[in-house]
Amino acid sequence: MSFQDIQRVTRIEEDTREKKLQAQAQARQIIAEAQKAGTAAVEAARRNAARNGIANAEFHLGAVEDVLPKLVEQGLRPDVVLLDPPRKGVEQPVIDAVLRTRPRRVVYVSCHVPTQTRDVKLLREGGYRLEACQPVDMFCYAGGVENVISMTLDETQD
Repeated sequence: MSFQDIQRVTRIEEDTREKKLQAQAQARQIIAEAQKAGTAAVEAARRNAARNGIANAEFHLGAVEDVLPKLVEQGLRPDVVLLDPPRKGVEQPVIDAVLRTRPRRVVYVSCHVPTQTRDVKLLREGGYRLEACQPVDMFCYAGGVENVISMTLDETQD
């Protein structure tokens, strides 16, 4: 990787961080989960949120397929859900929790289009409409892309 490529990736990462901070500042509440990263990552996220003045964020240690259904049972009703699963896609308990809470928007980021397609089909069957789809070539020398899909709740389907 050349020095110019490293600079480009660094700019993308900085832009992404800035956009995340902007989105977090506009959100009423942010809930994040971390499983593989462990306790240290959750503590670092809490410190970063405090350092950046983000008081509306909660961080949970655990797999989203375990954490999200419990939060839904406790009354969580999100307006927007952002899904960014591993290549295997979203676990069924997560799909079920999303469909049960019926957020007005679901944003799904994936590096594996076949599992994203499978999951989007389930969300469409659950009442969501595909609004936008945008592939993003994050790493120009790699063979794949990140695919970002935005879906909205089709309230005419009740």
